[in-house]
Amino acid sequence: MITGPLQQRLGIAHRVQSAKERLAREVNEEFFLRHPDWKERYGDRGIQRGFEDACFHIDFLTAAIATGNVAAFVGYIAWARRMLEARGIASAFLEENVSQVGKAAANLLEERDQEYLAPFVDAAALACHQPLPPSPSPEAAVVVFVQALLAGNRSAALNIAQKPLHGGQPVRDIYLNLLQPAMYEIGRLWETNQITVAREHMATAITQYVMAHLFPLMSRADTANRGIAVVTGVEGELHQIGALMVSDALESDGWQVRFLGTNMPHPGILEALRKEQATLLGISTTILFNVPKAVELILAVRSSLPGVPILVGGAAFKSPDGLWKEVGADAFAPDLGGAVSVARKMSSEPRPIG
Repeated sequence: MITGPLQQRLGIAHRVQSAKERLAREVNEEFFLRHPDWKERYGDRGIQRGFEDACFHIDFLTAAIATGNVAAFVGYIAWARRMLEARGIASAFLEENVSQVGKAAANLLEERDQEYLAPFVDAAALACHQPLPPSPSPEAAVVVFVQALLAGNRSAALNIAQKPLHGGQPVRDIYLNLLQPAMYEIGRLWETNQITVAREHMATAITQYVMAHLFPLMSRADTANRGIAVVTGVEGELHQIGALMVSDALESDGWQVRFLGTNMPHPGILEALRKEQATLLGISTTILFNVPKAVELILAVRSSLPGVPILVGGAAFKSPDGLWKEVGADAFAPDLGGAVSVARKMSSEPRPIG
């Protein structure tokens, strides 16, 4: 990880992000000028896709800069490379595109900030030629569950998820050991062009259906009320199953939970915290480029409701070591079980709402 003043990193990220659409257009126009055959091959839709890809590159680059994490951007490039190669696009084109984005971003910055930007772009370009890390193989039960999801068979998916209950496995463990890895596998299958977006969405919807049936079967803690927890995702965060799982687990552990869903406007979150007199705010951030939004929300809460403890979780906070501290949160939960234990500890140290 590259360390550096948070203010400098956020400043670089903000400057580049603010010019995202203009930079993406410039990069895309230059790319199609270099490769006129692409216009013939892919047409106007290809040009639009190229613009969207450039926007994604900028989103993840600025998020990696904001968090000071080169490895996070390299991880995104590995994901993009798998996705594009599965669709017949060679990694050399990705390298070219990323280098163009890096040059365009550098033109906006002063020399000091250009030096900070360079390692991110250099590492990403190098990653376009390095062997891709192998994807983890899911366990047999996960494979069977995923097959039911992709077949659109809600009954079969529910039966598979309920089977471990007969052996005494808690619902929380089914969430953690079956549903969560199944969602990772669905994402991998889409990434490698083995399933369509429609099937991905169907799998997600069926998983939520399964959760709705499992939730009433969750064991309940003896503690009547650990506090009032508001759980949400920041603006732009579209993944909500993880946050919903955490909400269910917290409720089973004695919390009164108000799950607001994800992609929630920050004023609405603040209003809910005040109205519910919340004693805990849980913020889920799955995608790295949403971390700056998490920073904005945390600053807003600290300004208007300084007594509310903040717990963050999600994949975006797993890679950068100690990032949760730097963004101003009180604690970080790496997984579902961690969220319950950390929140329980936080509930024993109540703070008045300011």
